[in-house]
Amino acid sequence: MTAARQRTPRPRSAALLVAALLALPESSWGIQVREFQNVGAVAHVIQLSVAPVFLLTAIGTMLSVMTSRLGRIIDRARVLEGKLENAPDHSVPHLHAYLATLSRRADLIGRAITLCTCTAVVVCSVIALLFIGDFLRYDMSLPVALMFILGMILFVAGLLSFLREIFIAKASLKIGPGTLRHGANGGA
Repeated sequence: MTAARQRTPRPRSAALLVAALLALPESSWGIQVREFQNVGAVAHVIQLSVAPVFLLTAIGTMLSVMTSRLGRIIDRARVLEGKLENAPDHSVPHLHAYLATLSRRADLIGRAITLCTCTAVVVCSVIALLFIGDFLRYDMSLPVALMFILGMILFVAGLLSFLREIFIAKASLKIGPGTLRHGANGGA
């Protein structure tokens, strides 16, 4: 019984396993990990990631504007659908045409929101790759550059979709004396 107690127990907990791994030299891990004491290197990576973080702020602002426009389009469509039930027969085609325009605008804004959200995901991935590359001492310049280019292409596509929605909104806008007379006759 004393011989069993004298045996050294095997490390069974995760903490002991991690401690054993940390005692091994870095070369035996298979990857080269940057030391945590090198604050200057981390500060450099943070400096590199500042521009993408500002880009994320701009994307967030655009997403806020787009979701606001989508909400207004949906609200306007609900009002028109409510009017459609009690509308006189001569104004029904006009209401259907306007609802079709609102549907097209909602589709374009939805596409713009999707593209800009994908841009934000790609930019976040760029920031993560910058830190991972620095931590593992691996050259991530090609993947970072390609992902940044992809992000810009997605952002431009989102902005073009948003611009198209604005053009449709402006084309469907009816302002002026002819509109007032038509509205007065239609209401009578």
